[in-house]
Amino acid sequence: VTATERGTAASVASPQSQSSAQPQVSLKNSRSAASQTLDSSLNSAAPALAASAASAATVAASNGEAGAVPAENNLASSSLAKGETATTPPAVSSENALGTEEVAKRNEKLLQQITQLTAEKNFLKKEQQQAKTRFTETKNEYAATFKFARDQHQKEILALQQKNQALVEKLAAGSPSGAPVSPPKTETVPANPPTSQESKETQETEKKQAPAFAQSDDDLDQSRRVLVEAIREMDALSGEQLDSRYQELASKRGIKSSGRIRFQSGSSQAAGVELEKIAQIAKASPAHSQFLIVGFADRSGSASGNRRLSSQRAKFVAEQLGKDVGFGRVQAIYIGQTARFGPAAENRVVEIWQIPATPTQR
Repeated sequence: VTATERGTAASVASPQSQSSAQPQVSLKNSRSAASQTLDSSLNSAAPALAASAASAATVAASNGEAGAVPAENNLASSSLAKGETATTPPAVSSENALGTEEVAKRNEKLLQQITQLTAEKNFLKKEQQQAKTRFTETKNEYAATFKFARDQHQKEILALQQKNQALVEKLAAGSPSGAPVSPPKTETVPANPPTSQESKETQETEKKQAPAFAQSDDDLDQSRRVLVEAIREMDALSGEQLDSRYQELASKRGIKSSGRIRFQSGSSQAAGVELEKIAQIAKASPAHSQFLIVGFADRSGSASGNRRLSSQRAKFVAEQLGKDVGFGRVQAIYIGQTARFGPAAENRVVEIWQIPATPTQR
């Protein structure tokens, strides 16, 4: 074949080759464009899918779910997040979807329980505060009541101390002036209240034999007069209070009760042991000491009858004691009925008081 023939054949074959090559170029270009479009769409959706998968994995892990997002989905999501091309998009399995829904329900239930517990806690805190307030108010009320009672008690004690001090000062001064209000005066001893059966001569004889009986308080010397006032004021006392006043008279003035002579009900005569007691008191008394004899009766019977009976008892004891120590050292009065010594039998007595002698009496 000559060169001319080869050139002619090439020129003839060229249009056919060009026409068959053009469709192949177009198809390749179309595929390339479609691939670029798909890659662009996947790359733009990759961050959203990766974030969704990470959130589901976090929730499932916090609630201990076994069915977490599959590893291939995580890998695919991470590849997409890095901008790598993926041939197929990751799919979320139905198990993951169910696990996420159950986690959400449990979270909602826990939130409700937390809300309820918070409300109960606030309620209990409020109740505790109210109880604390009530306790404080009650405590303050009791404290105020106790303080008021204590102050009143202290005032009463102070008043009694002042009254007691006034009596002590009165006894020390030997004067009844300024003494607390005493019970109404009872009659002082007539030697033996006269009756229609007793003659005037008998009364005069008794006065000579027993000059100790005072017709009124004015017949008593100063020391005995003060003691009589104190004895009358003690009629409202009993028990320990009476003993305390006796001790006070002994310590402040040296005046003491030497003993009580007992009598039978309705009787003005004593015998036996009671007479021996009078003799022992006379024997044990210091020289020149003075005596005040005080007659009592219980509250059975009439007041006038008890006054007469107590005066007769005082007369009897004064006569017995005067025989031993001399009538000049004895004076007697009667109080009448009383209950200061206890039961009735304890008040049918005559009390013997011993008083220190003054310089003029020695």
